[in-house]
Amino acid sequence: MGSSPSRSTVDIATPNRSRVTLIGSSQRNEATSSERSKRGKSFALSIPSAKMLAMAKAQGARRRRIFAEYPEQAVSLVTTIMNQLNENLEEDTEDNVMSASSKESLERLYALFFEHRQTEHRKILGDEIAANKGGKIFTKYMKSLSPRNSENSEYRKECVRILKSNCWNYCDVSDDFALALGRSGCFRILVDDIKRNMDDLSNNTDDIFASISILHNCAKLVDSLVYLNDANVLDVLVPLLKAHDQLVIKMVAILTVAYIIEEKDNHIISADDNTIQCILLLLQSAIAEPDNTSHGFSAEELVSGLMHLASNDKNKAVIVNKGALPMLTELLKEGNEKERSVTAKTIWELAFSNENKRKILDSEDLMDILRGLEASKGPLKQIASGAIWVLEEDERLNTVESTRNISRSSPPRHSKSNKRKMASVKEDMHEKQILDDDINSESSTEWRAASSGQHIMISYQWAHQNIAIRIKDELEKSGYRVWIDTESMGGSTLQAMADAVEKSAIVLICMSRSYKRSRNCRTEAGYAYKLQKDLIPIRVARGYDPDGWLGALQEAKLYFDFSDLPEFDTMMHKLKKEIGDKAKIVTDAIDGPRNIAKQHSAHPARARVEDWMSKEVRKWASQNNVQAKTLSSFDGRTLLFLRKLSCDAPEFYYRFVYDQLGVTALSSILNLNEALEALD
Repeated sequence: MGSSPSRSTVDIATPNRSRVTLIGSSQRNEATSSERSKRGKSFALSIPSAKMLAMAKAQGARRRRIFAEYPEQAVSLVTTIMNQLNENLEEDTEDNVMSASSKESLERLYALFFEHRQTEHRKILGDEIAANKGGKIFTKYMKSLSPRNSENSEYRKECVRILKSNCWNYCDVSDDFALALGRSGCFRILVDDIKRNMDDLSNNTDDIFASISILHNCAKLVDSLVYLNDANVLDVLVPLLKAHDQLVIKMVAILTVAYIIEEKDNHIISADDNTIQCILLLLQSAIAEPDNTSHGFSAEELVSGLMHLASNDKNKAVIVNKGALPMLTELLKEGNEKERSVTAKTIWELAFSNENKRKILDSEDLMDILRGLEASKGPLKQIASGAIWVLEEDERLNTVESTRNISRSSPPRHSKSNKRKMASVKEDMHEKQILDDDINSESSTEWRAASSGQHIMISYQWAHQNIAIRIKDELEKSGYRVWIDTESMGGSTLQAMADAVEKSAIVLICMSRSYKRSRNCRTEAGYAYKLQKDLIPIRVARGYDPDGWLGALQEAKLYFDFSDLPEFDTMMHKLKKEIGDKAKIVTDAIDGPRNIAKQHSAHPARARVEDWMSKEVRKWASQNNVQAKTLSSFDGRTLLFLRKLSCDAPEFYYRFVYDQLGVTALSSILNLNEALEALD
């Protein structure tokens, strides 16, 4: 972890390590949550937003660059190695041994990790291992070679060591491999291994260390927590928190517990002040060193441990009361970019405590540094802005409340002449609606809804974007105006969030473990709660029961369970019934809702655009002078999708029009755009 690259690896030839090669460094941070969200299964067609497409484009270019400089033969070699291991697996495990050829294959896999120094390259290797049944193969070998199943020889110990070394290294860089280990039941085997060796801790330090370090790397993934909990990992780690004569073992256990402990189990930490104090003492020692490392633990990973412990509210005040702020201030000022990033995130997390908020605001040095970062450019700007937002939230709430009071106490007054003018405008608009019946109904209703400033806001964490967008699509089909950040955010992210919350009629809270752990989500939901917005909880993660601040937010509210996708339509019906007419898009800002069917009855019946076949599309293209080489294969639904794409993802839309439709002339693009906009 941190600034010491060797800590992400294990040297199997050097069992005696003091500064070390132990727990794998987390190259994964919150920015990778967008990557993880894309691994989820998509159950509905969703329109990609400009933000999503820009991210995908950047990631695609980065991946192409990686592959361009990456030796493809290494990937082929991994496939060959895994196939060889799979072939030997049944015979080896049946006899509870590992053949020499299997051991040699694992040693080659281990060597490949060090031959490729770039994290991106190592990730490709780890993903390839996972894709070739790596989780199952490694787990079966570890189970068959456990002391209870096999002879406890030196050869067996060497085989176990090379197995763990590969797991340790590759689960640190590959989320796919980490999850594969969890799904295959590997965590239970590691827990059993730790239990067996705890009675003789001093003589089994390396073995225990390796097992905990694999669990630690996997615990960084929220999706792994269900497998870690199933394996009862806390049961073996908690006793190690008191291993005072084994500092390194104790610290690895503490940092792992920080990732996996839930609010209901937090008494384990809060009952023992020594746990948090131990991290702070080591952090103080690390900051004093030139490389910001103490006993092999970097300042970055120690602060990360504090940050995850602080995600449980009861620990927030304890961390600050034990003197964390001066150390965090120094690291935020003098640390490298990674250290400053995790420090700013930690301060943001600590700021959710009202007791801490006052102490942070009173620290002039810390606030000056945060404001400097907020005014800067780069990734730290947004983190610092989030921390300052939470710290100064009360001021904004007072401003909003004052504005509300002024509005309530100053109703608009209209003179007689103004009333006559408004009546005239009303008549003119009524006539225009009757005369101009072919106006784009979608854009006109959008404009009127926008003027009312009321919408349904969907607050979610990126890992559950698919289900959030599906809910959004269904609500829009039913005539609701919906705000979701994949489409609406612009300028300052926090300002956009604030505007969206303030103008919302209802806020849908998409509850999940990743939502509860997200500082952005908590900032968003907390602001909506303090503005007394109508909150509707939605469960999007199967089996998740909200706790901590999210549980308090839900309180006794009825929640809608969207985690069971086969029941989506049933839940959607119930949700719409709960929402009622709030945030419905009106069709006339002055006369109120109009009978659309009656309004159009004077016109002869015509096929809806979504019912068009390719023949109608060709006719439409000819009438509008639209020349596109492949448009003739479109039907009405595809055409409407193209129109929506032009609004939601303009960059992708224009590239598609140019490359796929062959529309290159400016006049032709203009004709196409105008024709799409005019569709009913």
